[in-house]
Amino acid sequence: MLKSFAKYAIYTITFTVLATSLSVYALPFVAGAFPVTVSRTSFTENGRVIVIQGMVHVASDAFYNDIKQYIDQRYREGWIILYEELKDEPQSGAGKLSTPLHPFQPLLKILGSGATIQDNRFLLPADGPLVINADLTLKELLSRLHIAPHNSDADHVVEPCQRQAASLSRQTPTADCTLETLPIQRASNDVVEPNLITQFESLHDFWKDRVSALAHLLMALPIREMALEWIPPDATRAREAIVVEEIARHSGANVLVVYGDGHAQSIIDQLSNNSKSVHSLESTKIVALRYPNM
Repeated sequence: MLKSFAKYAIYTITFTVLATSLSVYALPFVAGAFPVTVSRTSFTENGRVIVIQGMVHVASDAFYNDIKQYIDQRYREGWIILYEELKDEPQSGAGKLSTPLHPFQPLLKILGSGATIQDNRFLLPADGPLVINADLTLKELLSRLHIAPHNSDADHVVEPCQRQAASLSRQTPTADCTLETLPIQRASNDVVEPNLITQFESLHDFWKDRVSALAHLLMALPIREMALEWIPPDATRAREAIVVEEIARHSGANVLVVYGDGHAQSIIDQLSNNSKSVHSLESTKIVALRYPNM
């Protein structure tokens, strides 16, 4: 009896070790089968067209170039462009760029060449009658998260969000200002992010490939939407409600919404609930990033 149990235990341990090893070895092949995708959903409402373009913070150059061309075309046609980015506080001074390292820089390093960080300065025309920031200010957001805004926090997060402060290259983007990046931005400092990059660089190439593949899978699978569920609903709904209100305010115009893909379905649901004249045209998935990132 004891020998049978020992044999069963040995077989079980051996199988577990082999299965785990195989899973780790296969990670790059699995990641290659699951590209990171975002949605583009089109509607009609009383003769006009509304497009919800989902976005992701890290994607390929080709994806961002295609999105820029799409935005530029709609802009030339006179569409309203609504975008996501925490607004500057009214009293904040322009031109302050205090965060040299983007909060997604470690992820960019892990994903490898071919991936880049979303930069609204590159993607969007300058703010104006057709280009509108449809988001909260930092203080408004913190109040909905029930966080007291300390000056140091506001300086660290808001100052890099001066969208018109300077013409920045895509190779050295500053921190973008979205709800998902806030915890990372507040934790970002000269110790955490460089250490993470250094630790990754110290890995053997075999493990670098596996960590890179795992990071890609975490982006490709529905974890982005799950992450939003951890955030107080008041914060996410308030931002999405601003988008819906802006769409209603420009009732005679075609509208393109450029917003995080995790917000897209909620915006669509609110539009459908608010107006029986909203009718779906089409919804497509667009590949934002493939593994390997070539």
